[in-house]
Amino acid sequence: MSISTSFLVLGGTGQIGRELCRHLAPSAPVLAPPRHVLDLADLGAVAAYIRANQPSVIFNAAAMTAVDLAEREPVAAYRLNAELPGVIGESAARIGAGVVHYSSDYVFNGMSDTPYLESDEAVPLNVYGATKLAGERALSATKAMSLTFRTSWVYGAQGSNFALTVRRKLSEGERLRVVDDQHGAPTWSRLIATESARCAALLGSDADLWHDRGGIYHLTASGETTWYGFASALGVIFYPDGNRPSIEPITSNEFRAAARRPRNSLLNSDRVERAFGVRMPSWQEQLGQAFSP
Repeated sequence: MSISTSFLVLGGTGQIGRELCRHLAPSAPVLAPPRHVLDLADLGAVAAYIRANQPSVIFNAAAMTAVDLAEREPVAAYRLNAELPGVIGESAARIGAGVVHYSSDYVFNGMSDTPYLESDEAVPLNVYGATKLAGERALSATKAMSLTFRTSWVYGAQGSNFALTVRRKLSEGERLRVVDDQHGAPTWSRLIATESARCAALLGSDADLWHDRGGIYHLTASGETTWYGFASALGVIFYPDGNRPSIEPITSNEFRAAARRPRNSLLNSDRVERAFGVRMPSWQEQLGQAFSP
C-alpha cells in the first residue's frame, strides 16, 4: 500500500458514502468526486482518476441500489454493480491500495431458515442481487487487497431509503401497506461506514494483513424483523404520541414489484466479530440513535 494516507470515496453522495466522508475526514484527506467531476459509468475515467490521485484506500459505496429499477435497466446495473468493482480492484492492485467494497444480502435467494454465512452458496433472485454478486467476484478476481462487506436493509437520516419513504408517506397521511413475510435486519448507514472503516484501519498499510484477513464479511445489525415490523417501529419513533396513520401488514404476493425479494435476508455477522472485534447493536437500538431528536 502507498505510504502516504489518503482516501477515495466513490458514491460519496449516497447513504454510506456520506457517512464515510464524515467519519474519515478528521484522519486524512478524503477525495469524493461528484458526478460532474467523475462519471462512475465511465470506467476508463475511473481508472485514470485512481491512477492520478494514488489513494491509500478506495471505499466503493457506489451502486445502483434501486432493486426494481435494476430489473428495467440491467445494463446500467451491471456497469455500476459488477464492472465498476472490477475496474477499482485492477486499479488498486496497480498502485498498492486497499479496497473496501459494499455488497448486499440480496446475493442470496432467501430459502434458508437460518442467517446466511459468508460460505453459503449465493443464488440471487433478481438482477440487483446478480449484479452485486458479479461485482464481488470481479473484485476478488483482481487479487487486490480488499474487504467486501455484505449488509442489509440500509437506511439513514439522509438520502433515499425505506425509512425516509415511510416518514414522508406518514406525514402525508397515507395509509401504508407493508410486506410482513420478508425477514431481515435494518442497518444504519453510519454504523456500516464507521465499522467498515475501522476494519480497514486495523489492517493499516500491512499487505500481509490485508491478504490474510481480506475477503467477504457480513456486517448487519443484530436481531430481525420484517418490513412491516420496521415500518411500525418507525411509526412509533416519528409519532410517539400514537397519533399516526395506519400501517397494514400484507404478503409478498400482494406487493406487486418488478423484482422478486428473498424471504430471508438475515446475515450471520460472527466472522467479522471474530476477525475485527466488531459487535453491531440491535436494529432497534440503531434505529433509536439514527432518528433521535
